[in-house]
Amino acid sequence: MLDNAQGMVLKAMLTRDTHQCFMCANMSELAANIKQSPTGWNYDVLFLEQGAHNSKESKDYADLDIVRQVRKVEAAAGIHLLKRLFIVGVVSSMDSEECVECLRAGADTCMPKPIRRTNVTEVMEIRSHTLIQPALEGMSVSKQVREPNSRKVRVLVVDDDNGQRTLLKTMLTKEGYEVDTAEDGDLAVKAAQRVTYQVILMDGFMPNKTGWEATKDIRAEEIARGLDASCRCAIIGVTGATSKEDEAKCFQSGMTDVISKPVKRETLVQKVIKWTQKSEDKALDATAGSELPSVVAAKAISRAAIILDTDRSSRVVLKGILKALGTTADFASSHAECMSLIQSKEIDMVLMNTTMEGFDYITTLDEIRRVHDVHDADLIPIFGISTTADTTALIRVGFTSVIQKPFDRNIVQEIVLKHMHAEEQGPKSGIMAHGASSAAKDDEKDEKELRVLIVEDHWANRRLLEAMLRKQGGSYLMEAVENGLEAVNITGLRQYDLILMDCNMPIMDGWQATEKIRQTEGPNKMTPIIAVTANAMKGDREKCIASGMDDYISKPVERKRLQEVLGKWVHRTSS
Repeated sequence: MLDNAQGMVLKAMLTRDTHQCFMCANMSELAANIKQSPTGWNYDVLFLEQGAHNSKESKDYADLDIVRQVRKVEAAAGIHLLKRLFIVGVVSSMDSEECVECLRAGADTCMPKPIRRTNVTEVMEIRSHTLIQPALEGMSVSKQVREPNSRKVRVLVVDDDNGQRTLLKTMLTKEGYEVDTAEDGDLAVKAAQRVTYQVILMDGFMPNKTGWEATKDIRAEEIARGLDASCRCAIIGVTGATSKEDEAKCFQSGMTDVISKPVKRETLVQKVIKWTQKSEDKALDATAGSELPSVVAAKAISRAAIILDTDRSSRVVLKGILKALGTTADFASSHAECMSLIQSKEIDMVLMNTTMEGFDYITTLDEIRRVHDVHDADLIPIFGISTTADTTALIRVGFTSVIQKPFDRNIVQEIVLKHMHAEEQGPKSGIMAHGASSAAKDDEKDEKELRVLIVEDHWANRRLLEAMLRKQGGSYLMEAVENGLEAVNITGLRQYDLILMDCNMPIMDGWQATEKIRQTEGPNKMTPIIAVTANAMKGDREKCIASGMDDYISKPVERKRLQEVLGKWVHRTSS
């Protein structure tokens, strides 16, 4: 169902390819003509132009009600996945909000306007891959899904190296898989929006968009479409790096597995079979048994939330997740916008991205506590959004809980419901932001909380320093950054009592960072900066002092030496 001009173009293209077509002028005509048959539907494919029959000002996406209704009928009738109506959303742009809404409503794929033959051909090819091959019609469902070389398994190979792409494609093609390729992460994301892949082989370092960034975007798209874990594609990182830290980076971005270069054919095929079979086994279990309900709110309570984030895709995904819990969401892109909303309406929760460039989330957190909680006996839940698995630092500064990217619908809903239910049952304890007024703090004036910045590019060293500081017995508020440039940026935003600075780091080393901090008329111009480095050569201490550092600790760090330095410089700072 499209407007007349676009519909005629599409009909001509499909007719030329020997497809029988029927055009509907409006939603009523469509509803009257589409009927369920004993084997599925009386049509195989539905092209639905989003917004063609709404006013330009409308954002209700009313045309998508027919998509939702079709999917409900299929679910109630138990129509097999391969017999479902294949629905194509025709949208203004693949990056538009209407595209996200189409996919979320249940469309199989989207196609941009104006109608072009290449796009139509690709959409019909996608649909053809969902059909049962004639040779498989007599086989049982379990045998079909367990056949590793079935042509229904489609793989995307993403690598900026042409030789590597060709090699991987050749290996998989010889095993009977359908293989597409993409040259960088940006093209991979666009391909995944258009085609349903069972497996994506993703390189890490690529121009335009890295494999890790592309993986996060693909996962966000899957969540926006409401796909649970069993229905998401397997993304296998193909990397030359073999360290545990590099593997952790792959998994944190949302990758399913990792394979090292040079890739061996046997290993590659085993990985693909492993993850396609696991996905299919989960799908069979879901259809064979009773469907497990997703997380839903115990009571239909209308709530209001603020999503403080500049990333559009994250905002759309979170809004959809909260909507399922009966919670409406307003968007804010800055501290000022957030505080304006806080002061103008009743708010039940705040979701705040802590990774935005140049954003001082601690200041915003403290301000929300001061403005909002002065009127309420209970603190409202404020959830930090982060890409790191280490949530300790964010909890310590006052966040109620942490929501990790890429978002998992069930996990986000569980976190939100847990703390909203706690709010209903009574006052919360133990959730106090740094800087929030408290009678307890008045009784503890002698025990000052010291703010310490750890600048270290290796996660294990950061964890070690944090653990040592916690065991010192004092009250430390710790933050960590991974390189000198991040240290320069964050020290320009707020004051610290002490900075522990690694020297050899990527992007900007510790000596350069220290010089810039000392040269800037900022809050940390006089803050003690302690070098923490593996260099033990004669003259290294002099180099550190010359750059503006105050003292020097050698790696591996000894707890006694750290205690001596803290006692020396923290005492001077407090004096």
